[in-house]
Amino acid sequence: MAGVPLADLQARLDIGEDLLLQPGSEWEVSAPLRFRVPGQRIETAGDVLPSQYARLRLAPGLAGTIISGEGVSEISIRKLVLDGNRDQFDRKKGTLPAKPFVDLGGPGAVAQTVSRCILLNTRCSGGWGAIHVREGGRDIQVTDNVVVGSGPDLRGNGTAPHELPYGWGDGISMASPDSLIRNNLIIDATDQGIMIQGAPGTLIQSNVVAAVSREMLAGIALYEPFSDYRMSPPEAERYDYSGVVVERNLIDAFGGRIHVAIPMGPAAWNGRLLGKTLVGATVRGNGLSGNAMGYGYVVNGVDRFTVVSNRSEAVFSGLGDGFNGRKPVPPAAFLYTPSAAGTSVLQSEFKPAGSDLVGIPRNAWEPRNMRGFRSVGYGDAELEAVIRAAFLEMLGRDPLQGELTHWSDWLKTSEVNADFLRVQLMVSPEFVQRFGRVSPDSLHAWRGRRWLTRIIEGIEKLSDGTPEKWPSARRLHACLWAQLYVR
Repeated sequence: MAGVPLADLQARLDIGEDLLLQPGSEWEVSAPLRFRVPGQRIETAGDVLPSQYARLRLAPGLAGTIISGEGVSEISIRKLVLDGNRDQFDRKKGTLPAKPFVDLGGPGAVAQTVSRCILLNTRCSGGWGAIHVREGGRDIQVTDNVVVGSGPDLRGNGTAPHELPYGWGDGISMASPDSLIRNNLIIDATDQGIMIQGAPGTLIQSNVVAAVSREMLAGIALYEPFSDYRMSPPEAERYDYSGVVVERNLIDAFGGRIHVAIPMGPAAWNGRLLGKTLVGATVRGNGLSGNAMGYGYVVNGVDRFTVVSNRSEAVFSGLGDGFNGRKPVPPAAFLYTPSAAGTSVLQSEFKPAGSDLVGIPRNAWEPRNMRGFRSVGYGDAELEAVIRAAFLEMLGRDPLQGELTHWSDWLKTSEVNADFLRVQLMVSPEFVQRFGRVSPDSLHAWRGRRWLTRIIEGIEKLSDGTPEKWPSARRLHACLWAQLYVR
């Protein structure tokens, strides 16, 4: 399709054709591309490596969605770079409407696929996902993708120069049952890395969710009492999560706070949801790591859950907000409320927290600063993790002890976010010598290019240059950090 005008892309979809894009081609998308008939495909033509993927980029003024497959069965999105171009977002109001970036599911949608795509700086907002699967579909497959940057966080990290708060977003959100989320690497989503909204029978397996430069509210979230899955009798306020399995995932608070790694049950998340119960999920064999973790595995408001064989190597700090002026218990790896766990089976590491396990995310109610964001002090372990991640990303090395002390004191007294630290490093002689002069307004554009290069190199290295292969999310996650060090 080399040389095909952009307007013809939608015209071809309208008449039922596939979009098989020329390898290496780039397209600026000024309106969402919409699937029209079952079985259509949008992908790069041929057996190609990620360095040859076609690239679709949102136009500067466009808000939200780049591809919509809502309600259309058996469609496929594969082998693409999908660029939300968030740093070039510029509208008079400065706010993004609440829309997903890739919009799937919906009534009657069956067997949709998103696979082997790289999504960057997605322009989703209002808690919608970079890949969002609506209720009403079934058997939706989201596998072997990389998502980097989904909205700004509570502190304002990730904000475009002309953007007003908040605009946070999920990495992947799923509301269609009997679906699959497998082997995705999600970096710097700012609402939930993976959000499960009921979706009975869905498998969430072998994904990596990592906070690098932005805070995330949750890693993998099972807390929403989603109305479509309300069980009978409705007055019981029980919601069907039966057959949902969350297994062998890694949640890494490497350089940004993850407020709750895996919240299970509505009350732990929000005191206004006390009395609502989720029923029937299994959470097993997952791992936590990183020094910037808030709370780990948290259970409050479930029944018939099985939570076993999970582990943690993370460091936990930073008390949650609580509810109605009552603070929750301090963070830890395994916490539960015995009176709100029903007949669940929980591994022996869980510690009872009584009724003080409500509203455990932090920063939800703090006063806003002059820029419209919220901020409270960093914990010591969290602060060190933030600085180490910034140095590695911007300078390709670990900070010296004196640098850790200096920047720790600076972040504590200035009450600014990690983006400001990165800007300070951008103007340092060390950065300029290595990368040249880069405008601070171009921080996220520069980071996007750097991450995209590393992701492509990592995938191709780990797959031995074979297009049919795709590495595990864990191996790719480890490889990306190794690539950032200056040799």
